Amino acid sequence: MLKEYVLEGRYITSRESFFDEVSRVLIPGAKWGRNLDAFNDVLRGGFGTPTKASS
Repeated sequence: MLKEYVLEGRYITSRESFFDEVSRVLIPGAKWGRNLDAFNDVLRGGFGTPTKASS
């Protein structure tokens, strides 16, 4: 079974707060670029991010 991660939409009011919520839920304590390219990297896994689902 795949793990589900939930971002709390009520905390997201700007791009910066979106990145804050991604950090809180997906990669707590990790430093990352906080831009859309870095977010893509977070989604793909690696550098302390959630593991990619195996095919």
